[in-house]
Amino acid sequence: RAPAGSAPMSKWRARLSQFIIVLAVYMAASELKRIFDDLQAERDRKRRREYELRMRVEPRDDWKEVELAAYDGRDVETPVLLAIDGQVFNVSRARDLYGVGGCYEALAGCDATRLLAKGILDPSEDNEE
Repeated sequence: RAPAGSAPMSKWRARLSQFIIVLAVYMAASELKRIFDDLQAERDRKRRREYELRMRVEPRDDWKEVELAAYDGRDVETPVLLAIDGQVFNVSRARDLYGVGGCYEALAGCDATRLLAKGILDPSEDNEE
């Protein structure tokens, strides 16, 4: 027979054991999530590096506007370039803005100096003045 007062003590121990088990499960699940998130982040970094290497264009000073036309964002395997005042910029990271259907689509693959200076995004609005 159990001594008087031991029932509340065993109830307390049972709850403490349950708490420890729940805490251990939570900690294990948290660690597994952290490992999964780290693996996912590494995969994302690798994909981003591969994309940046594919979209890399060696800097040069002798770009012609006809050459830029090939980099207008229509081909997803080529970078998106735009020229402003003689400087060529790779805007591939913002393909959603400068590529097909983007709000700055008219600036890609050409010398955008005049359009930007006039504050227009549609070449048909340029009245050549």
